[in-house]
Amino acid sequence: MPTKKKDSYAIAVGERLADARREAIPPISQKDAAEYLSKRLNKRVSHTTISNYESGSRLPTPPIVDVLCRFYGTLPATYVLGLVSIRTAQIALKYEAARAKKEKGQLIAALYGCSIDRFPKQPIDRRGRD
Repeated sequence: MPTKKKDSYAIAVGERLADARREAIPPISQKDAAEYLSKRLNKRVSHTTISNYESGSRLPTPPIVDVLCRFYGTLPATYVLGLVSIRTAQIALKYEAARAKKEKGQLIAALYGCSIDRFPKQPIDRRGRD
């Protein structure tokens, strides 16, 4: 959404997006972000658009913020948009990671035809054993 003058909300969202892009591992350029967004949206997005989002000149829609956050591998879009605190966002990330780990364990159990309860809670230390 183009804005006539920069408002504090657009600037805050832009700063969070810029930080997320720069802190991605490996760091992502505005050009790379624009190319990825173009592919996901099936329409041309230039690096200037990403620059405008990050400077607060344009306010990206929530779905665009979500796509960029997923590409950057960063905090959820709800944090970038200012809908939740950083603490809430970090808890949500930990929950998602735990849920993914549990689903992975269930998939492995299904593949091998055994109960997930049979997997050890802690890794087995096999050092020093013959």
